Amino acid sequence: MPQLFLQISGLLALIVGVALAYWRWIRPYDGQISHHQQSLLLLYQRRA
Repeated sequence: MPQLFLQISGLLALIVGVALAYWRWIRPYDGQISHHQQSLLLLYQRRA
């Protein structure tokens, strides 16, 4: 059972890492998503 949990958490960590890398490096060069990013940023700031 712990091995399954480790596999699932490792997979989740990998997915989160890929998503963070995408947001950090690829997305800033994609102009189409910039307004979407700003709305997400505003939503996040309002929540905090």
